[in-house]
Amino acid sequence: MRISSLVVLLALLLSGCDTLGGSDTPTDPARIDLSDSGEALVRSGNAFGTSLYARVSADTTANLMLSPLSASVALTMLLNGADGETAAQIQQALGYPAGWDLAQINADY
Repeated sequence: MRISSLVVLLALLLSGCDTLGGSDTPTDPARIDLSDSGEALVRSGNAFGTSLYARVSADTTANLMLSPLSASVALTMLLNGADGETAAQIQQALGYPAGWDLAQINADY
């Protein structure tokens, strides 16, 4: 009885492996043209990620899993709700220049 249940389960799982009429050839990725501020945002994000990883990994020899993009996105969302000195500190931590407009940061994201 147990083996027949396993066979039925395996058959159900394998029946979902069809391509559903999709093509087997990959498509070319879409090219995204960034504005100057978008490119600057990417550079800031890369610098933030490198700095974050360096700081976190400096205190450990154990395995480490870190998503700098997730941290950057979360802090940018927090920046949207912050004001005054807190907003300036978040913006500085992320490496965004002080003069950057929040609407432009959101649009570039």
